[in-house]
Amino acid sequence: MNAKTTHILLSLALVTLALIGVLTLLGAINGQPTALYAQAPVTSPVAAAPPSTGGPDAFGYVHTDSLAVGGLYNWVDIAASGAPITFSDSNEATVMVTLPQTITFYGQVYDQIYVATNGYATFENTAVVTQCAPADRDPPNTLAAFCTDLDVGNTVYHSTTTAYNGHQTYIIQYDAVTHTASGLTATFQIILDLEDDAITYQYYTAPTSTVATTTIGIVGKASNEMDYLTYCQDTTDCPPQDGMAVRFALRPSPVLNLRLMPNYDFPVKGDFVTYTVWMSNTGDALANGAVLTNVIPTGMIYVTDTLTATLGTPAYLSASHTIRWDGDLAVNTPVTLSYAVLLDTDDPIYNTAVLSHPLALAEAGATSTPADRWSDPVLLDSAHNFGGSNLGGWRHIAVDANGAPHIAYGGESLYYAVLSGTTWLSETITTSSGHKPSLVLDDADYAHIAFLRGSEVQVAHQISVAGAISWTTDVITPVESYWYGNPDLRRGSDGRLHLVYDYEENLYYTVYSDTTWLTPTVVITGGACNLDHNSSNYGFSLALDQNDLPHVACVQNDVWPRELRLYTYTATAPWTTYEVITTCTGFCTYPSLVYSDSTPHVSYFDGNYTVRYGWWDGSWQTEQVDDLGSGMQFGTALDIRGGQAAIAYAVYLGSYPDNPL
Repeated sequence: MNAKTTHILLSLALVTLALIGVLTLLGAINGQPTALYAQAPVTSPVAAAPPSTGGPDAFGYVHTDSLAVGGLYNWVDIAASGAPITFSDSNEATVMVTLPQTITFYGQVYDQIYVATNGYATFENTAVVTQCAPADRDPPNTLAAFCTDLDVGNTVYHSTTTAYNGHQTYIIQYDAVTHTASGLTATFQIILDLEDDAITYQYYTAPTSTVATTTIGIVGKASNEMDYLTYCQDTTDCPPQDGMAVRFALRPSPVLNLRLMPNYDFPVKGDFVTYTVWMSNTGDALANGAVLTNVIPTGMIYVTDTLTATLGTPAYLSASHTIRWDGDLAVNTPVTLSYAVLLDTDDPIYNTAVLSHPLALAEAGATSTPADRWSDPVLLDSAHNFGGSNLGGWRHIAVDANGAPHIAYGGESLYYAVLSGTTWLSETITTSSGHKPSLVLDDADYAHIAFLRGSEVQVAHQISVAGAISWTTDVITPVESYWYGNPDLRRGSDGRLHLVYDYEENLYYTVYSDTTWLTPTVVITGGACNLDHNSSNYGFSLALDQNDLPHVACVQNDVWPRELRLYTYTATAPWTTYEVITTCTGFCTYPSLVYSDSTPHVSYFDGNYTVRYGWWDGSWQTEQVDDLGSGMQFGTALDIRGGQAAIAYAVYLGSYPDNPL
C-alpha cells in the first residue's frame, strides 16, 4: 500500500496452507588433490570394516563411508599449517571458534562451533560428555567424529582449506590424541564442507575396537522426530579402520510443490469451474513415478473428457471420483493439469490434492475453494489521510455474528467502518490522532478499540444510549510518544477486555474489570522478549485460551538462534513460564497468536519474506506457508475457524516514499 495513499481498499480472502517440502542438497566430491599424507599407515591393528551406507533420518541425512564410495578418504594434514586450539583442560573443555562462513545443519544456520576435547564438536555450548547418546540428543547439535573419553593435550588444530575436495572446507584435526581408557592414540578429522553443508570424518589412525568404545554420528536437537543418524556406537566395527572416511549429508531428494486454483472467483450452483493444478520439483533429484491424487468433493461433478496434462498420464477414476496423475517430475520442469467440474451445491467446497513420491521428504498438498481468490477491491474511505504505520498493524478487523466486517483504522483521527449490505458506513471517533488501533466486538457486536492518541494508550467503547449509538473513551496510561504502544486487545468469554502494549521496551498488561482498568503491570521485560522497534526481531501477540487465561507470543533476541516464545499466565507464577515455539533461521517478526480451545496456533515471519505457521500437537510443529522471495516483512494475522487456519500477511515491495504492500 502506498504510504501516501488517501484511501483504503478492502479485500477479503481465505488463505489455505500447503506444506512445502524442504530443499535438500547432497554435494558431489570434487577432485583428489595431493595431500601431505598419501595414505594411512599399513600397520593398522583394526580388521577391515564392511562397506556401510545408512539413513535417511527424519530430516533426510544419510551416511556413507569410503569403503562404499571411492575417493571419499583424502587425508590433508593440517598439524603443521593449522592454528592450534588451546583448551583450559585437556580432558574436559570446549573452545568456541568462529567459522569462516556459515554452514547449515538440520535446517539451522550457524557461524560458530564449539570444539570439545572428547572427539566431537557442537553448535551450542553444552557440558562436556565422555560418551555421546544420539537418541537422547546428548549433546544436541553435535558432530560426533570419535566421541569418547580423550586426553588431547595441545594437539588439536583447525584450518580452512580447499585441498580436501576443491570446496571451501573447515577442518578440525585431533592429532595423536590419547584414548584415556587404553592409552592408545588416534588421529582423525572433522571436515565441514562450507559449500554443500556436508560433514566428513576422516581417520588416519584409530585404536582397536576391542579397547575403544566410541560413537560416530550426527545429532540434531528436536525431541519430537528422529533427527540424528548414527554410523556406529560401541560395536566391533566402531571406530572404523585406519585410512577411512565417513560422510554425512542430505540425500538428493525431490522437493514437491503443488498449487490448485479455480478459474472462477465466485461461482454459484449450476456453474462450470475449471481447476488448474501446477506440479513442480525444486529438489535435486528426479521424482520418477510421482503420483497426484485429487478426490473431487461432494457437490462437484466431473465433466467428461476435460482432463488434460502437459506430461505424464492423467486419469479420472469414476468409482472413487478421483483425479489421478502418474508421471515423472524432472527438476525445475513443471507439469500442468486441468479439468472441469459442474458445481452442484451452494455450500462452500474445499477441493484438495496431494502430490507424493517415495523419496520426497514430504508430500505436497494444496486446498482450494471456488472463492479463495481475492475479490475486486472495494473503496472504503478516500476522505482522510493515513500513514502505513498508523492504520493498525495487529488486529483492526473483526467479523460480527451476521458475517459483516468491521474495521478500525488510524491516521489524523481514529476511524471506524462497518459493511452494511453492500455499503461501507464510516465515522470519525476522535478529532485528533488515532494510531495503531486494535479492534474486538462484544456479544452485541459493539466495537471496542484500543489505540494510541498522542502520547496515551486509550480504549474507545461503542455504546447504546437511549437507542442511539455513541462512543466513550478510557485513558489507560501515558506512553510519552506514539512511537510506543502497539496495543493488542482481546475479549474473554466473560466479557472482560484484556490489553497488552509495549513501552520503553517492556510489555505491559491490564484488564478491564467491570468499569475500571486495573493498573498496568510489566509482564515481560525487554530482556525476556525483544521490544525494540528498531530491531529485526520484533513483535508480540496476545491471545486468550478457553479458560480466558492470557498468553503472549514474542521474540527473544539475546540467544542464538533467535527464539519465538510463548509466555503463559499462571496464578502461582504470573508471566514467568514460557516455552520455545521454534528457533528462527535468522530472525522472527510479527507473530500472531490464536487459541482454539486449549490449542495454541501462531503465524510469523521467519526472515524478511518467509511466512510460517506453527501449532501445538503434543509438541510444537511448524511449516512453511509462503516464501515471497523478496520484500520486507510488515505483519501477519492468523485466525482459526472450524479447524481451518487462515493467514493474512503483508510485505513492503518498494522503498520510501513509494511503499506498495
